[in-house]
Amino acid sequence: MKQRLVWLIGKPGSGKTTVGKKLEQSDRSIRYYSFSDLLKVFQPKLNQGGFTQDTRDKVYSFLSKEVKNKTIIVSGNPYTSSSFQEMADITKNFSVIIFQISDRAALERLNKRGRKVFAHDGDNQKERLDNFHKSVLPEIEKISKKRSARSVHVEDKNTEEICLMMKNMLLANSQEEYALSQLEEAERDVVSERVSQGDLETLLTKMD
Repeated sequence: MKQRLVWLIGKPGSGKTTVGKKLEQSDRSIRYYSFSDLLKVFQPKLNQGGFTQDTRDKVYSFLSKEVKNKTIIVSGNPYTSSSFQEMADITKNFSVIIFQISDRAALERLNKRGRKVFAHDGDNQKERLDNFHKSVLPEIEKISKKRSARSVHVEDKNTEEICLMMKNMLLANSQEEYALSQLEEAERDVVSERVSQGDLETLLTKMD
């Protein structure tokens, strides 16, 4: 599988972490990271204003090195308007997969876990979803219109089914990129041949 960066985004409880870990376990060419966990590694003590941009830049730098060797899957949501571009700047082989799930199903899963991820998450899971709709969903809606973004409906599927869909999507992306690279190479050859023919015609004209 080609080296690339895949960003998993979606509601809390949609299964981003579960699927990411499962994919890593099933394929040695895949490495999974939670963006929130990486932030905590580079900034163990949370400031009053949250994680700093310097911390985020350190995470992006780390991912840019990792993606040179493997397919990197990162789960986490865009909390700022610049998140998409900052992730996309890491590598040209970048794609976004959005996990789609209803609030009801997400709440059921969250209540089973009963855990907070960020300090600004509410003490109950309903608050987490409310925060998601207020702060994150508008950014996801913008990202969903990008060419590199695809949606996966996960509510009625188990982990194995979602992982299989993900692998097929990654393989399809790799095949599409290969086809495009071949097309670009063919176009370059045509241009090069035209230039060569033009040089020859110029030379013959001068000789006349």
